Amino acid sequence: MAVYFAKEKHVLIQLEGNDDWRAFFDLCEGYITERDFNLIRSYLDGVAKTAVIEKGYVDADYRDTYFNFFSRKFAQYPSKTIRVNFFDEKISPRMLFKLDRYQEEYIGFIVLKPNRVLTIGRTILDPAKLPFVRGHICTAVYPVHILGAELAARGFPYMSQDSDVTVCAHAACWMIFRYFSQRYNRYAEKWPYEVSQLTRDVSTIATDQESSQKQRLRIQPAVGLDVLLRCGSAGRT
Repeated sequence: MAVYFAKEKHVLIQLEGNDDWRAFFDLCEGYITERDFNLIRSYLDGVAKTAVIEKGYVDADYRDTYFNFFSRKFAQYPSKTIRVNFFDEKISPRMLFKLDRYQEEYIGFIVLKPNRVLTIGRTILDPAKLPFVRGHICTAVYPVHILGAELAARGFPYMSQDSDVTVCAHAACWMIFRYFSQRYNRYAEKWPYEVSQLTRDVSTIATDQESSQKQRLRIQPAVGLDVLLRCGSAGRT
C-alpha cells in the first residue's frame, strides 16, 4: 500500500490497486459516502495514478452553505472540507513540495463535503484526460494552490446537490454560473446558498425534469443570462 504522510495535513497516495483506493476512502472518512467513493473510483480508476489529499481545506462554496444553513442545525457539521488532487502519473513522495512540475499530469480536483448524504462538492476535472468523455465540453481554467505550488485545473465545474440546501436545479444553475463567472469577467460568481434563495417563491421542490426546468427558468434570468428552452415532442429527442 503506497500511502505517505498519512497523519499529516497533506497525504500522498499512489493509486496502484484496491488497497490504495480503500486507503483513500478511509482517509476521507466522514467526508465521503460509499456511494460517492464508488462513483469517483469508477471514473478515475486506471486514469489517476496519484492522489494528493488536503485535509482541512477551506472551500468557499461549502462555507457558504455551512454558515447559512449547516451551522444552525442541531447536528454538528465540520466547517472545513477535504480537497483531493489527481494526477495521471506516479509521483514520488519526495516531490510533494514540487507539484508545480506536474502541470501536464494534473487531472484536476474534487472537494468532499461533510454533509453525510451527497458529498461531492466543487469539482474540476480535465475532460481531455478522461478517456470515456466524448463530444465537445465548454471549459475554463481554475487556479489551484497547494503546498506552495500553483497549478491550473481545466474543466467544466460540477457539484452534487446536497439535498438540504440545494436540489438538482440549484446545482445545475451553480455549474453554469460558475463556468460563466470564470470564463467571462462580466458575470459575478454566485454561491450555492445564494442560488437556492432565487427560488424561495417556488412553493414545491423540483422532483421531476419539468419542474426542475421551471426552477432554472426562474433562476438564470435573475443573474443576467438569457434562456432558450427547446422542447421536443413525445418520443423524439
